[in-house]
Amino acid sequence: MHVPYPITEETLLALERYPWLRANYSVGKPGTTDAREVTRLLLNTHYPHIARVLGLIDRIGDKGGNVIAQILKANDGMNLSRFLGELYLFSYLESCFNGTVKVVEPIGTGVSPDIIVALTDFEAAIEVFSPSDLFGFQVFDRYLSSIVRYVPVTFGFLINVDVKSDNLYHPLSFPEYKEVYSWLDVLSSNLAAWLRKASVGETMRLAGPRNLLQVSLTLERRDDDPNLRTVLIGGATRSTDTSLYFERSEHEILSKSPWIPKIREKLAKQQAGLSDAGRLRILALNFTLTDTADFSFLKEATTLRNLHYIVHIAAQGITPYPPYDVVLPCVLGFDCGFAQPAILTPDRRDTDLDRLARLRMSKPIMDVPTVSTDEAENLLI
Repeated sequence: MHVPYPITEETLLALERYPWLRANYSVGKPGTTDAREVTRLLLNTHYPHIARVLGLIDRIGDKGGNVIAQILKANDGMNLSRFLGELYLFSYLESCFNGTVKVVEPIGTGVSPDIIVALTDFEAAIEVFSPSDLFGFQVFDRYLSSIVRYVPVTFGFLINVDVKSDNLYHPLSFPEYKEVYSWLDVLSSNLAAWLRKASVGETMRLAGPRNLLQVSLTLERRDDDPNLRTVLIGGATRSTDTSLYFERSEHEILSKSPWIPKIREKLAKQQAGLSDAGRLRILALNFTLTDTADFSFLKEATTLRNLHYIVHIAAQGITPYPPYDVVLPCVLGFDCGFAQPAILTPDRRDTDLDRLARLRMSKPIMDVPTVSTDEAENLLI
């Protein structure tokens, strides 16, 4: 999904604060637009967490190799978040093992891990996998505010967006993301035309993708300054959360989990190479992009037992076996945390657990602090 972000004088001033970025990331003149996500970040440095992300990109710079290159090119917010997951883990490991951690540069179409950590007696090959749940709904939820905020009009505004549904499980019924992208493109075009003519107090109403939602946008205020834009969004109540996939322990239910095919597809690529006594092959299963606001369920024994069962089912039939030594559930961010791993090499269990501890990849997942709705929305990258 490409959103045309405006380039302003503030964008250029923000870029000046980051020396490496200034030398390696070029933007156009004020008045033009740019669909790359780093440009959006530069527009929003008043949010401390976004300024911190830009600071991290600037600090890692050339050491981040392909990961940094992908971040600078990203023109899709979901992809940006995936690349940031790799950067967060690289940054964390680098802080623990300065000089022995490197980003692997892909060569042609060959498979390779994202990160290598070389210790004295073994090497860790780490591939980061950041799956999402209810992807169509997440695309809608994530991009709706950006499309409204950056709609191409020459004035500022306060718009109240109200999203309603009669079905508490509507995210489960959402269409594929491509269909959602098409709906959002239509919304963007229609919204711009409507806003240019709308009076304060007017409301635009439309049905969401496949009529699963009712969306209304009310123009509450107009401003002469096009940079003064506020979007308030009220979401439809729902009863879905990633944690629900791991609540039930019956094998008949777990064997039908939608997580099995997504994990199997990633395992089958075997990007960390073949089994080797001197190498620990880790699939870092990053839950940051899943449909939840609280990762504490990854600390629960029942959740981990069920997740490990799903991982082992997903790995069955892949040759050569095992495709990885460990699958490590984790939450990658400024504070990386790790849950109990699923061990696919039982004869090396103690060795692999010891190696994970030496890699500092047994640090527990932090509890999510309680924040207000506004604060939670501002934490989105």
